Amino acid sequence: MVGVRWLVVAAAHAAIAAVGPGRIRDALSGTTIDHDGLTARDSSDTNANNTKPLRCLQVTSPMLTPDGMFVDDDIVDPRPFGYSPKSHTQILMEHSFGFSYGLPFVAEYKAPKLDFNRVILNLTVVSQGRQFDRLATMFLGDVEVWRTSTAEPKAAPGIVWTSWKDMTHYLSLWKEPQKLIFDLGNLIDDKYTGRYNATLTAIFVREKGIELPPPGPADLIVPFSGRRSASNFSSTFTYPDSKAESQITLPQNIHRAVVSIAANGQLDEEFWWSNVPDEGTHTFPNATLPGLSSFREIRLRIDGHLVGLSWPMPVIFTGGISPPLHRPIVGLQAFDIREQEIDITPWAGLICDGKPHNFSMEVVGQNEQVVPRYWVLSAKIFVWYGAKRTVTEGSTPHVCLTKLNYVSGVEVKENEYLRYNQTVSRKLIVKSEVRRNDYEKFYDVKWTQEFSMGNAGLVARQGDGQMVWALYRGEDKAEEDRWNYYQSTWKYPVQVSYLAGSDPVNTITLDANLTQGEQRNVSGEAVFPTGIESWRWKLKGRAKLGIVSTNTQRSGRGFFYQRNGGKESGGFGDMMQTYELGGQWFRGDEPTSDPDDPVLYRREIWVANETTTYDKQSVWMAPAEYPVSVAEAKEAVPGSGFEFAPALAKGMGGGSNHFYKGTLGRP
Repeated sequence: MVGVRWLVVAAAHAAIAAVGPGRIRDALSGTTIDHDGLTARDSSDTNANNTKPLRCLQVTSPMLTPDGMFVDDDIVDPRPFGYSPKSHTQILMEHSFGFSYGLPFVAEYKAPKLDFNRVILNLTVVSQGRQFDRLATMFLGDVEVWRTSTAEPKAAPGIVWTSWKDMTHYLSLWKEPQKLIFDLGNLIDDKYTGRYNATLTAIFVREKGIELPPPGPADLIVPFSGRRSASNFSSTFTYPDSKAESQITLPQNIHRAVVSIAANGQLDEEFWWSNVPDEGTHTFPNATLPGLSSFREIRLRIDGHLVGLSWPMPVIFTGGISPPLHRPIVGLQAFDIREQEIDITPWAGLICDGKPHNFSMEVVGQNEQVVPRYWVLSAKIFVWYGAKRTVTEGSTPHVCLTKLNYVSGVEVKENEYLRYNQTVSRKLIVKSEVRRNDYEKFYDVKWTQEFSMGNAGLVARQGDGQMVWALYRGEDKAEEDRWNYYQSTWKYPVQVSYLAGSDPVNTITLDANLTQGEQRNVSGEAVFPTGIESWRWKLKGRAKLGIVSTNTQRSGRGFFYQRNGGKESGGFGDMMQTYELGGQWFRGDEPTSDPDDPVLYRREIWVANETTTYDKQSVWMAPAEYPVSVAEAKEAVPGSGFEFAPALAKGMGGGSNHFYKGTLGRP
């Protein structure tokens, strides 16, 4: 998975399929090289001064365990003395993913005897050598419950990372025996030697006195997937190679139903957010730029009726753009990829008839064309029951969908540059009347979605350089009789610039800047955890956090090189990230203006050349000795990873400096 990926040529497609995403053609030399995985030093470059693996991490909010709140592998806030809930720890998987394409880990899961009401997963992975970043999915039966990806390893002692995930919203699945399928496709050869050695642990907890946020875990979770668990395979759809559709029969006493969609572009579609309008794909005679614009829309249909939309987040995996940008801090959502929630309650009158209905998904770009290879899709339906022995009734929904007002804003100077300024917006409203539980009254239910995108860019230097300024934003809202019982707003800003080249020393150089953010506000009855769940034991008797807000941004620079015919590679980079969890506090139904309303968690971390130079965390109401704050600068250990080579600095001068503003030199 790489940044300079528009230089893929048709002749390399078979090789790409054999080794996975990430093969590019260097326009200057005309040779095909593997860019991903080259962050690792060669085997001759040992880390003799390091005895521990480099710990990689995704900056996110703490996870509450029976021992206290964890961030990465550290406790940042212990449980109060004497408060220790009953729990049971169970290892679900210990597996080494090497030659694992089409060979997922499969095991039979049985629920513990504990009457648990929370489930937490811990995934710890170690790896060393050289390897691409890989996408991974976890299924319970045919239901996808976790989508993640790997960090890219390095030579011994390698890397390690720990991811936490709250799985309480899948509680009904964990209560029953399940086939657990963890699919992490990987290949080993004489060049790409890194295995991913993974341990997956579940912690089942019986919490007392902590109210779970409404609506609580769903009564039933129905897969909308390829349903291949019986054959011990992952049940994702590979779209458009296969149709993403399934015949599904749902209960007749539905109170509420929500579909969640997991979607990621891979191969030619991994960097869809930097694709250019179709009008500019042939700006340079020696390179065809990937098209269909920087707009992608996933459409959910039931029996052909459009019921909801999803605009995906631009997830940048750990080999993306320039590998030094992602070590040790990986990109937003790289270890825990979010899913889009679409409330289909307005369709209860259609789906509660006891008959099978065709659920389908499609992914389109500019001019509503189906995307090329490929998108990894799956979905599921969360169902909350109404009263037993009743049938939910409803009117035929009224659907209002605005036309796509896409504007490409293309300016082309053939063989010199392509400028574009893309904009598009979209609004969907679904309304109906629903009657549940044999009540006489019909309730007005409504699902509303609004989206907009602004994506401006410049491509120059025969396709070797690109700048992107983008903002994706949206709002989802579910209403009943004009009461908003769920609302989510989000923004995904992205700014990228990179320049590929070569010099007398290096076969290829790649100089890149990246700034990426995620802002999200959620209120009401969300299906997925919002981050507030870990704090409820502290919030009893206090103001209510009515709107949960997360805000994070990362910004950095990476320089990557390859030399000696591809036998040696390295680079250097830095990254700064901030993260904050808080929101709008309420007393009763009114928002407060109390200046003492807390920010629950804040973190600021800076890294340079794989060394953490600053890491400060603030945890609301944590003991004074927690968390550890690292504020002093540390010197990088020679040979420990990306080394600054003064001779390479020449490759960053001249023409490249006007292309972006660097961020190295931050304290």
